[in-house]
Order: sequence, then C-alpha cells, then structure tokens
Amino acid sequence: MQKNKKNYYKNKKFTKQHFNQKNNKYPYSLKKKNYYKNKNSIYYLLGEKKPAKPLMTSYLHRNKKIKTGIFLKKPIFKDILYPFYLNLKLINEYLKKK
Repeated sequence: MQKNKKNYYKNKKFTKQHFNQKNNKYPYSLKKKNYYKNKNSIYYLLGEKKPAKPLMTSYLHRNKKIKTGIFLKKPIFKDILYPFYLNLKLINEYLKKK
C-alpha cells in the first residue's frame, strides 16, 4: 500500500520553476533549438518523415570500401541522408527524378 501512496509533501514550496516544470514540458529554448534543426534538415525541406534510426547507405557503409556513386543509378530517398545538411545537388537530383 505504501508504494501506491503519493508523497504530497515532496513539492511543498510552490515556486515558478516548479510550475514551469509541471505545465511546460518543452521549454522555449528547447522549442527554438528544435525549430532550427527542423528548418535545416533535408527531410523538412522535402516534406518526408525523418527515420527513427540514422540511415546508412551503400555510399557511407563502413564495411564496403568501394563507394558506389549516387548519380550512377536512380536516386532513392535513402541515398539522400540526414548527415548531409542542405546538400542542394542531392536534393535537386532527387526532385528531378521524382
């Protein structure tokens, strides 16, 4: 029973900092940082969903020593990666083929 019992005396003092922690899950500074990240990402510009894991293509694969050129075959969206911020040649090539 004691595990389920809430500790009401934990936050006895009502401070502005405590209020902000409770009601504002994402503070202004974090929102601003994330906005700039989104604005400069290729996924944001192309209107595609960013993958959960960072993508590793044949171009960047560590085990493969031979680098396969991106422009030799039809560019797939996975060839345009999110480590390359605003690489306009890649974006233009992708949009032309699309």
